[in-house]
Amino acid sequence: LRNSPKKLVQNYWATFLPEGGRPSMTDALGGAVIARLFATGVAGTRDNDKVRSNAVRALGNLLRACRGDRRLADDGTVARVVDVLCKCATSGAAKVRWNACYALGNALYNGDDGEEGAAAAAAIDWSARGRLFEALASAALDCKNFKVRINAVNAMAMPSSRPGFGPGPALLLRA
Repeated sequence: LRNSPKKLVQNYWATFLPEGGRPSMTDALGGAVIARLFATGVAGTRDNDKVRSNAVRALGNLLRACRGDRRLADDGTVARVVDVLCKCATSGAAKVRWNACYALGNALYNGDDGEEGAAAAAAIDWSARGRLFEALASAALDCKNFKVRINAVNAMAMPSSRPGFGPGPALLLRA
């Protein structure tokens, strides 16, 4: 489950990269398939810890694959997934928290700056982005496991430009 979105992205890039004009991941796979993948990932976060750790990793890979797709942001999918990932990053087993921080880093990843990076930064609204940084700061400050703390800090460093941080810098200074 956790690496299937990553493989989809690799196949997507291999298929569409040489031609230049790439459709969005949602267009390439179909909106219903992407919605089902997100729903399955969210459902997996309510299972046991072994499934939860893979589910949150898959959700992060999906967010990274579908970054910049305004349709997912507009229908609330991105906000729901970010809420689930924030909950997993702040409570539960260390393996789940580590994978949730990794997934939140994927959500914050905006690739190269430019048009695609700006679209990716805009896909997560400011209130969800604020909750995301709060969860990462909480994991970095409060978790006893150093792997979780390191991954939380790495995730907070993912945005490559100032607009990608939104309200985050104040939390970064606290962390």
